Amino acid sequence: GKGGKDQKVNPVAAYAQYYVSKRLLHRDMELIVKGVDKYGNLFGRLVFSAFPDRDITKMLLKHGLGKYLDWTASMLEPNLRAQYRALEAQAREAKVGRWHTAKDALVSGEKKTIPMKVVMVLSGDSFTVVDGNGKEKRLSLASIRTPRLGRRDQKESEACGFEAKEWLRKKLVGKKVNVTFEYKRGTGTSTTDSVSIGTGRSNINLQLCQMGYASVIPHRLEEARAHNYVQLVEAEKKAEKEKKGIHAKNAPVHKYIDLTERSRGKKGDAKTGEDGKKEKTENDKARAEALLPQLAGHQLRGHVEYVYSGRQFKVYLPSKKLMCNISLAGLSVPRSAGKNEAGDKFGTEAHNFVKRMVLQQNVIVELPEGDKTVDRRGAFAGYIWTESPKQSVSCALLEQGYAKIFMHGVDPAYLAEFRAAENSAKKKLLRIWENYEEEEKKRKAARDEMMKSQQKAKYQKIKVTEIIDGVSFYATTAEDASLKKVEDELKKIEGDQPEDFEAEFGMIAACKYDGVWYRVQVTDTDDSEGWADVMFIDYGNKSRVQISELMPISDDISKIPPLAKKYKLAGVNNPPEGSGWDGPAFERLGELIYDKEWNAEVLNVDKEGMHVSLKSENEEDKPVQAELLKEGLIRLVKRADYTNRNVVKSLREYQREGIEARAGIWEYGEISDEEEEETGKRRRR
Repeated sequence: GKGGKDQKVNPVAAYAQYYVSKRLLHRDMELIVKGVDKYGNLFGRLVFSAFPDRDITKMLLKHGLGKYLDWTASMLEPNLRAQYRALEAQAREAKVGRWHTAKDALVSGEKKTIPMKVVMVLSGDSFTVVDGNGKEKRLSLASIRTPRLGRRDQKESEACGFEAKEWLRKKLVGKKVNVTFEYKRGTGTSTTDSVSIGTGRSNINLQLCQMGYASVIPHRLEEARAHNYVQLVEAEKKAEKEKKGIHAKNAPVHKYIDLTERSRGKKGDAKTGEDGKKEKTENDKARAEALLPQLAGHQLRGHVEYVYSGRQFKVYLPSKKLMCNISLAGLSVPRSAGKNEAGDKFGTEAHNFVKRMVLQQNVIVELPEGDKTVDRRGAFAGYIWTESPKQSVSCALLEQGYAKIFMHGVDPAYLAEFRAAENSAKKKLLRIWENYEEEEKKRKAARDEMMKSQQKAKYQKIKVTEIIDGVSFYATTAEDASLKKVEDELKKIEGDQPEDFEAEFGMIAACKYDGVWYRVQVTDTDDSEGWADVMFIDYGNKSRVQISELMPISDDISKIPPLAKKYKLAGVNNPPEGSGWDGPAFERLGELIYDKEWNAEVLNVDKEGMHVSLKSENEEDKPVQAELLKEGLIRLVKRADYTNRNVVKSLREYQREGIEARAGIWEYGEISDEEEEETGKRRRR
């Protein structure tokens, strides 16, 4: 046009207006209507009544005074569209009219179409693709808008918002599609490409309108739009007439429970700081625990909505109408890099690996029963498999060397499978196991050195600090001067935890218990959840604590070897697996020896610890094993070797007393090898 008062006049536009006025004013013309847009604007052709072949559009294109628009041209016959494109191409080549200084390399009507893979659907009209170079890009569907999904400030999605997104996810995620770039939306650096998506012969933009899941954007006349804009308008009108989707009288609004949204204080709630945070965290956990009975013990189908890290996922379970966070149980995976942290080695690689595997894919989820299934933030610990083909995500991480097993968190039913996958990665020295052989040699050398030093002291005075099972325990040597040195140094700890403190696997730190500092070794961590599993190395007990409760200690103290050493009663074993007597044996051993001083005769040292015979100060007292054997709570080893042969011989009479009294494990008589093996199998099943 000529422009407004303060607008610079485009000379080509002014001439185009003059050109049209001179040829059309006061002339007999024929208007051939071809279509109408959302604003009611008519679109068609103007031809001279006396010369039907003379078309004003052709004349404008030929002289470079007009530009071919494929969305309005879609109303025309194919032969006319071809003629229009050819005329514009000639004008471009001749550089006449608007093409005199044009930099556009593409002929109008020719739009870039590139095959890309869809990796994530964000809403019913936006998604993320990855190109041939592996670069991710966010795109929007051109000329349509689907209902919005609920956000923090909007409790519910708009009608059909969830359904539109789900349809698009099932249709596109993980598939290669043809992406036609229509126009850009936004200004400056904040722009998004608006595209049309083709899958085979189908157009996704058009299908969404046909099902009533999208409305057509009413563009201004001069705005760019999708090449099939007219078809989109027609499809929307038809869906509206048939009352489909958003056009229905009572269009569905999808409602579900969202455990991924953290609890927020009520309006006007004055609680802030640690007290407020603690209360909200407890609410999150209580909400998840209340739903656990409906979920545990079943294999549930769903899809992964988002991947937080290599082991943490946001999962939607349609059968329960539940959105929840799930962490892979029993696995330790390196931390991926965040906005302000570098992360662990292989952390980002592990994160990307599981994203490619499960992001927005259908999965099968299993949540075990138990008090450790829900963490303090309301996330579940469980197992995830891909649906087709069925593959364990945990095993895939282990096989690729991206994870290691954390024993106490794995369901026994899956432990053998997990262990085989982990051993495969160790054997191949993959990723986190790249230095495994070298580290294993160092650990073996350290164990051998410890065993040699322990064997030198055949007689020890010990104090029992922790019971492991019916025959094993931790104890400290009564005359060890290091204990007082450690205690004195730990008393000097004061102040708050340093801001740059990080809990790392294997590190020695201090942890307060009942107001007293103790040395601990970190055996597992989860920074996102804020906890660490630790072992109190001077006493032998284990616990899960908050990372905020740990404090760094000096190298002088951390380098002192653990003061609690592992012991095993010589010549005896635990009750048979599955007999039900392991608990009573554990409790009885604690009653007899815990927190007491004993004279220990060291007979052998191996990977189970120091094999000892315990006696009190009174030489006439019987060894501890004798009492447990008489009560039928433990049993003699089947094959004595040269280190414990004399002990086993001296204890046989006490086991015989237990058998004759039908005590404990002997209540049904002596147990044969076949019976013991069958009991173990039933227990494992």
